[in-house]
Amino acid sequence: MTSDQDGQQRARISRRKVLGGGAAAGVGLWAAPAITTLGRAAATGSPPPPPNGDRTTLTVNKTGPAAVFSDQEFDFTITVTNAGAVTATNVQLVDVLPTEGSFVSSSPPGVPSGGSLTLALGNLAPGASTVVTVRWKAPSGETTLNNSAMASADNASPASDGHSVPVGTRTAITGAAIAAAGTGLRNRASGDIVIGGIPAGATVTRAVLTWALLYNGPVPSNKIKFNGTQVTADLTATTSGTLCWGDGATIGYAADVTALVSGNGTYEITEPINGTVNASSNPSPVLPTTDGASLFVFYSAPGVNNQILSDFSYSTNTAPGGNNRSFTGITSTGGTATVVMAGPDGQNNFGEVIAITAAGTLNFTNPWDGSDPNSGPDLSIGNLWDTDTFDVSSIMPAGTTSLNISGPAGDDCVGLNAAVLVVQQ
Repeated sequence: MTSDQDGQQRARISRRKVLGGGAAAGVGLWAAPAITTLGRAAATGSPPPPPNGDRTTLTVNKTGPAAVFSDQEFDFTITVTNAGAVTATNVQLVDVLPTEGSFVSSSPPGVPSGGSLTLALGNLAPGASTVVTVRWKAPSGETTLNNSAMASADNASPASDGHSVPVGTRTAITGAAIAAAGTGLRNRASGDIVIGGIPAGATVTRAVLTWALLYNGPVPSNKIKFNGTQVTADLTATTSGTLCWGDGATIGYAADVTALVSGNGTYEITEPINGTVNASSNPSPVLPTTDGASLFVFYSAPGVNNQILSDFSYSTNTAPGGNNRSFTGITSTGGTATVVMAGPDGQNNFGEVIAITAAGTLNFTNPWDGSDPNSGPDLSIGNLWDTDTFDVSSIMPAGTTSLNISGPAGDDCVGLNAAVLVVQQ
């Protein structure tokens, strides 16, 4: 081997060492060059995609109930929309959960971590939306739940929205109005509740059904059928004293039926618990028996601006403390103010007095007279259920901040399922 051939051999060996060592590596490296992504695109005639894709725009809309009761389960609804002209890729939602209460479930399913719920929503076409539902259980006591959600994508800036929900047995709603009605159910298999007066274009923000039973022995079921759908008392279930029909105790229930109420109309109550069902005017029951039910529909509409404070706890005037209710935090401007109350066992052959006190006192004589309709002949002593409205404007001058309901005092054994204060703003 000449000196020149020896030098060329050493150069080839040196090159193989630098590039990976063995002959196999040298053969692989010096074979046909790798085809890059750019090379493939050029070979097929398609332009390469931009590194980050075209930009688009996301929007987030988060909604929830106007207010909820303590320990109630309810839904936050989050709608993520691609408002841009190209597909949003790898959309992700981060929902920052309330600090009080507890997570129940979500759709799509997810598991919270570190106080938030993260869900991968995939790609979202232009103009398309996806809806996420987060079910939450409110804590006990009075509070406000704050919840916020943020959506992002590979090719979109983050977008967010939030919603706050007041919690408590006594809940306050501003900028709303209410419609209420009831039906007597003593010895009846059904009854109709007729809601009217909600203006065209109004939006139902909440609906609550409340009913009461007299019983001896085991506590009666907390279920009843509302417009063909079985509902369960998920707001309140409160036992109290007798209503003087040989019963040892009574119980009042309340259920959130917002999803089943669209506005004005007739809502049928069926399958109440009644030991006796007949079409006569005889009021005597076989226990357990359901005295009646009332529906409260909260709604918002243009030009409507009231403060509403509600209490759906239950009591009788034969129990310690009676039927007293108190509302604080009122912002009266001196306009119209009303109290709507509903409850069992009012009779037209007995009398009672209810006192409502704010800046002054109004005494209402025999307001519980069983005036709500039922599905058969009126009972001989009244239909044992009332849903009544009391005008208290005269004792609510501007600046009034509290109101108290006491009683009724008198001979009649009556219960109170609901007290709702509506104050014009």
